[in-house]
Amino acid sequence: MINLTLNITGLDKAHNALTDLPKHIKLAQKRALQAALKAMRAEAVRQAQALYYVKAGTVRKSITLTPGTESGTFLSRGRRQSLSDFYMRPKNIPKRRLHGLDVAVRRDTGIKHLDKAFLIRGQNSGKVLPMERFGPARKNIRHLVSRAVPQMLENEQVQQAMITEGTRQFERAFRYWSTQGAAK
Repeated sequence: MINLTLNITGLDKAHNALTDLPKHIKLAQKRALQAALKAMRAEAVRQAQALYYVKAGTVRKSITLTPGTESGTFLSRGRRQSLSDFYMRPKNIPKRRLHGLDVAVRRDTGIKHLDKAFLIRGQNSGKVLPMERFGPARKNIRHLVSRAVPQMLENEQVQQAMITEGTRQFERAFRYWSTQGAAK
């Protein structure tokens, strides 16, 4: 007579892993999407700084990330930036009369000289603001502003780099998290 006993503890583990697989796939997808959105934000900051004279914090603050399980949202909001936030010389109000300002917004277009521009200190913020006189009698004054951060991020170069980096990071993170979830 032959007596056979089967050890099915390994089979139970395999069965449990297979039943939990859809749950692990959704979790891996969600985590990979979060990683992709963060990578897209980092790439947006990198590309915006490469094309424009803008601070990284200004770009980062304008971006809101909303990850979900199947899709995520990358949203950039903001108003137009003062020229004082970009390249501007002089940065502070000079003691002598100022004969125009040198400003640049994009790195590839060069520095532009504004003859009618001058600097004042803002009443509420205390920030140095570039202003310009205009009109027939030059009595009107306007604040010199440039693009908003969302307009900078609409640039084709920036968009393409963000998409490329986001998809690369999503695939990498999904591969990592799907193997981590199945192993546990």
